[in-house]
Amino acid sequence: DRVIGGSHRLSSYRFSTERSQELEDFEEVPGLDGKISNLHYFDIPVPADAEAQMLPEAPPSGVDLILKASHADNGTESLSADRVEFCRRLLKALTQGPFRQSISLRCLFIAFEAQYSYERASEEAKGFLKLDQMNLRLWNAYAQLQKLYGKHKEACKIYKKALMQAPKLSSKCQRDSPLLFWSFAEVQIFNLRNMTSASHIVTAAPFYAFESFKFKKKVKQIVYAKAQKMYLKLIGDAPSSQPSILHGKWDNANFDARTWNIWDEAASHSEEKAQKYLAVSPGACLAVCFAWMEYFRAGFESAQRVFQEHIFGRVRSSETGPWYNAIIEGSFQHEWIHMAYVRLISNHSLLNPTPPRILRQHLSAALKTFPTNAYLLSTYISTEGEKGHLSTRLRRHFDVALDEQGGAKEVSP
Repeated sequence: DRVIGGSHRLSSYRFSTERSQELEDFEEVPGLDGKISNLHYFDIPVPADAEAQMLPEAPPSGVDLILKASHADNGTESLSADRVEFCRRLLKALTQGPFRQSISLRCLFIAFEAQYSYERASEEAKGFLKLDQMNLRLWNAYAQLQKLYGKHKEACKIYKKALMQAPKLSSKCQRDSPLLFWSFAEVQIFNLRNMTSASHIVTAAPFYAFESFKFKKKVKQIVYAKAQKMYLKLIGDAPSSQPSILHGKWDNANFDARTWNIWDEAASHSEEKAQKYLAVSPGACLAVCFAWMEYFRAGFESAQRVFQEHIFGRVRSSETGPWYNAIIEGSFQHEWIHMAYVRLISNHSLLNPTPPRILRQHLSAALKTFPTNAYLLSTYISTEGEKGHLSTRLRRHFDVALDEQGGAKEVSP
């Protein structure tokens, strides 16, 4: 099994019970943009012949669980042709019938088809977009399909097309623009290694508008200054236990729907249950874009300050009461933020001399909260293995993790 997009599926132990319960409710089956999906990633197995995808292994995804449940009676490892066709017809009927407005289900259908045929999945994605061209999350799903099959340049064209038309959409539809901006920048940074384009993308993100002009050197610092000011305005004030009076009135003349609950996964509680969830909020996407813009502008230390002051500084415990403009400790969003920071450190260390303790310390802290995260754990193993301390420190990590989960127990081979 693989995870699409170069990131790893969120695998926090403490939420495993919630995930299994969500599978019982069909409208909450995790799709490409479901509550437990990694932001903007498909969470599906990749065909073995996809040689272009050199991605690490990951725990079974929500789609995997559905597929395994459907053929558990015969003990086979893959769906038979008739079962595949049955699942295809069922999903097709649901997306054209009673659940045709469900974004999660439409994305799940694209994910299902992507396992067997790029052409069929692409055809279905285009069909959905033809009927719902204003849905930026569907555009993102279509671009991620291209990324799955190694078509990174095609994915960039899709992102560019979607973001060029985003300013023409309503403010509420533009709410998902940060998702596309970060996904677009991610392809440029980690797949195409085009840092100039990535710098242009993350600088345009706070304006919710992507322009095709060249990023000229003589205007670079002016653009950076304007973008920095806009980022700070959008990210907002420190977390509060009381909602903003402005955000409590949709009809306020100064209200901007793009910033409504920007740090919450749900835009509003009145939205369809299957559509209101994202793995992370627009605020988290904007903050990560902000960190990378600072990285391109002033270096690694500036990016670190953004993460520490504007991102990790927002982490609050759910036990202390309801919070607004906050990242809840132990949430999927909190896990994703840790992964984004580790990717930044890892990318920087590949290009510049970096003290190993920076990555080690953050990985140790992140693994205390998310001990089963595949990406964090694999990076930790790789880091310690290079320094020759793998056996000792990895044993110490598992001892601590098991003790915090109720103590180590004897397990028969």
